Amino acid sequence: MGNQLYDPQWLPDAEQTTVLMVEDRRLCTRHRYHQQKLGFLLGAMREHAQGLRNAGYKVVYQELDANKTLCQQTVALATQLDVAEIVAFTPANAGQRRYLQITAQKAARPLRLLDDPMFLTSPEDLECLASDNPRMAHFYQAQRKRLDLLMADDRPLGGKWSYDGDNRKAVPSHIDLPELSRARHSDLTCEALRSVRQIFADHPGDAENLWIPTTREGAKAQLGEFVAERLVGFGTYEDAISRRSATLFHSVLSPYLNIGLLTPQEVISAVMDYAMCHDVPINDVEGFVRQIIGWREFMRGIYVHHRKGMRSGNIWNAQRRMGRSWSNAATGIPPLDGALKNAQRYAWNHHTERLMVIANMMNLCEIRPADAYEFFSSNYLDAYDWVMVPNLFGMGLTSDGGIGAAICQVALADEKVTRLLATSRNPDSLPRHNKLLPVALDLCDAQSIASAVEAIRADVSQIDRLIVASGFLHDGERAPEKALRDLDGATMQTVLQINAVAPMLVFAALEPLLKKSSEPKILFLSAQVGSIGDNRLGGWYSYRMAKAALNQGVKTAAVEAARWRNNATLIAVHPGTTLTALSEPFLARRQGQVQTPESCAALIWQLAEQVEAGSSGSFLRADGTNLPW
Repeated sequence: MGNQLYDPQWLPDAEQTTVLMVEDRRLCTRHRYHQQKLGFLLGAMREHAQGLRNAGYKVVYQELDANKTLCQQTVALATQLDVAEIVAFTPANAGQRRYLQITAQKAARPLRLLDDPMFLTSPEDLECLASDNPRMAHFYQAQRKRLDLLMADDRPLGGKWSYDGDNRKAVPSHIDLPELSRARHSDLTCEALRSVRQIFADHPGDAENLWIPTTREGAKAQLGEFVAERLVGFGTYEDAISRRSATLFHSVLSPYLNIGLLTPQEVISAVMDYAMCHDVPINDVEGFVRQIIGWREFMRGIYVHHRKGMRSGNIWNAQRRMGRSWSNAATGIPPLDGALKNAQRYAWNHHTERLMVIANMMNLCEIRPADAYEFFSSNYLDAYDWVMVPNLFGMGLTSDGGIGAAICQVALADEKVTRLLATSRNPDSLPRHNKLLPVALDLCDAQSIASAVEAIRADVSQIDRLIVASGFLHDGERAPEKALRDLDGATMQTVLQINAVAPMLVFAALEPLLKKSSEPKILFLSAQVGSIGDNRLGGWYSYRMAKAALNQGVKTAAVEAARWRNNATLIAVHPGTTLTALSEPFLARRQGQVQTPESCAALIWQLAEQVEAGSSGSFLRADGTNLPW
């Protein structure tokens, strides 16, 4: 595949292998790709094919032809050579893997997939990210230990796992900024660039302005240039924006990493070797290492386990289309226009411009997630499905979400709501809205709970409605128990803390603000499996016990609340089976009964509107019908 241009050392023996490479015009038009992206890919493919020939491989290469696809050429060559099997590297993109499987079926040959050197983490080590609550910090720490990077025995070098707090500085006006050397292309690449310019003339950008090399040798030279000239300063200024430079101290290595001209292992080795022999501040080294072994691998894991829910998400119901001012970089907003011009000129932006400027403005302008995805997939040299889906839908647009996030959206649309306080482990993922105050809250951290309550009390003097939507059922390491032999004390404590203890502590701390309301309504999202009277199947010990404990807390608090406000309403609510990361692994037999987070949120908001004090202390379904305790 065009994004798997690995060193020949990774390939099977040359005497037993014929390599097929196809410039598939249909794949080149999946999106309206920037000409530099197409030129970079096709130039790199042609250079790679020549490198394989020089290494002794027989290469069958098909240049752009509207009537010849990768699938067709693979089937034809497999038949012509009567090959025993089709061998490919395991694609990072799910669509590519399906394409290869279909191609092998049409060729009537077995498909053998090789391990992909594009990543450092095996599928088994990514299982920890299958949970409904994957945490980058936990994953990164595990990676550091597993790979033994920046470690002093079992502790992080320097005493901290992350120096991100030191990496927020603006670029001083008096310092000189490093300049990237511009690539000089071979005749092979120049011919590819001319072809792209001619065949894809209606695509954005200009292929002949391609500024980065297309060869492995050129990519290695860029790696050496980065560690020698920009590693010092990388961390310190990694979040900065400057009109003086589009690249600042960034590595600009992602285009090579994402097509196989470099591997993360050789990049990390080069950085660590240089840092050991030179005076490089630890925040610069750690910041870069975190990008490669942490963020990049984390994005892949999130894609593997959560891409389906992310793709279909649109919790903020953003429906606006991108106007011409976006494509012309003429919005009238200087930071946005500057970032868009850099994308036009280089088919690249550093991460602050991509996420904090462009994606953030898309959020604020309520741009449809599908349109945002098209923009980012089309316009960047390094954009591929495995990284764009989690990075854009999960971080840039925060369009994926569970029930709590969907309730937040419903509340923002309600004209009666004048102020909304939304808590999240990552408040930066919440949208900016004049009604909304995002508050950081980690239910497993007592100090975080206290700080969140303090922030809420500082913002409002009264709360009329409280909806507690926290829940923890499983993660990559801890699954719901099927039998007594599966019980684990630490897991049970975590499940109890998130599902019952912390929600009641938050409610207790906010009780004084609820007392000031003339008609306070408090809804705790519970679960039908927390019903003792309804328990007929057994299993799921921790979750059932935690939700039963929550239900008892709600019932008891309802009795107390009636003493300080006779029209106070406290209820436990079973939201119904909803398609979220928490429930998705258990929905195989319940597809007809599954609702979306948006439809669930609408029911819960309607219930909050309609429920009256006479139902206080009840356990209800989202439609208002009763459940047994």
